[in-house]
Amino acid sequence: MHGNRHGRPKLIILVVIILATAIPLNNSRVSDTLFEREKNTGQYSQYFKDSFDSYDQYSEILDQAPEDLSRWQDKGVITVWTDIADWQTIQRIDLKLTDADGNFVVLNGLENIQAPREDDQIRSDDKFSDYDFNCQQGHTKWEDFMLVYGRNLLFYEYNQSPKIDMSRIVKWQAYDDKGKELKIYDVVIHDGLCEKVNSLNGVWYTPNGLPQYGVWWPKDDKLIIRNVKQDQYPSNGDHGRILSSYKTPQNFISRTRFTVDSIRNDQNGYIRLAWDFDDQYNPGQDQTLIYASLKYGFLGLQRVYPIKRYFTQGFEPTKNSQQVKTKFTFESGKTYEIQAKVAGQKTWVEVYEIEGSHTKKVAEVEYLFKKARPTQAYPFSFETTGNIQVSLDEFEVWQMAK
Repeated sequence: MHGNRHGRPKLIILVVIILATAIPLNNSRVSDTLFEREKNTGQYSQYFKDSFDSYDQYSEILDQAPEDLSRWQDKGVITVWTDIADWQTIQRIDLKLTDADGNFVVLNGLENIQAPREDDQIRSDDKFSDYDFNCQQGHTKWEDFMLVYGRNLLFYEYNQSPKIDMSRIVKWQAYDDKGKELKIYDVVIHDGLCEKVNSLNGVWYTPNGLPQYGVWWPKDDKLIIRNVKQDQYPSNGDHGRILSSYKTPQNFISRTRFTVDSIRNDQNGYIRLAWDFDDQYNPGQDQTLIYASLKYGFLGLQRVYPIKRYFTQGFEPTKNSQQVKTKFTFESGKTYEIQAKVAGQKTWVEVYEIEGSHTKKVAEVEYLFKKARPTQAYPFSFETTGNIQVSLDEFEVWQMAK
């Protein structure tokens, strides 16, 4: 009897000790992360922080009738997504808005030219439809609009009142040219799809300020990002990008938190976080970036620079180099934070998986770049490619005190 009474407390104490020592092995305190360690040195000051929770007035998701769209009574642009089984059977897709009194307006879609998609030529006056957005900026054109198999972006811009009560919209429906109703989703009305006039009030924008390079909108204090398929806009390369109006400092630390909502196919799946992103001349050909390939399962660092604008790019390290890669892949349904420290030519990166109050480091890389950074300051960029859907939670940058 005495042996049993003394044995049980020892067993309980042993279990408690094991549990107490095991938990820290898989989790880090927030103060232990790369970003917090550097911030606590006192060498940095906050440059900008965005939680995407202050932009609701610039767009509205159409998901529950009646919708009050009175802000857009006189002008606006509506983005719609739909899945198409056979583009060759559709000439045009129109959008019908109906108010509570039964009044309606039909916004006409662009003509879907019935021609082989191989006939599409970049920067040429071919047979496909072009559209100029109502944007006061250098680039305004969606060149060669077409419908393709699978997921498609549709857009409807108007610059005068549709003469219905936009404060009580009860239906939004899409029809093809034969009158067949099509299933649509992610229907959003925006102030504009331009660099300065958009769902984020110009604080963030897409390359060239045009939607073919990415469409996004705030929802529940997060930013939803969608890419236009490369089939629908061949010269884009399947990217969905968002650029900051803040330019990259010479020395900085950053943290970018996001949730991977879904991964449907990882054949061309990438998540990229870049700085020194040249947004003025063929965006995407000049940048330094952290990238994760879902197909190959690694995280890496790379400098991309133009050799011949629009045609040939250089890479450091080279594309096939294993020098700055580590095995890692993002998983659907999880929240992550990419943290970076950039000091001149040197970059350190740590990736953390976030679960509640727990932070676990899951990957890290570092590299000293030889290719000089640009002397002109350019934006930050966040990008998804392929069939990855993410929501951006927070983006924060601190710069080193001068």
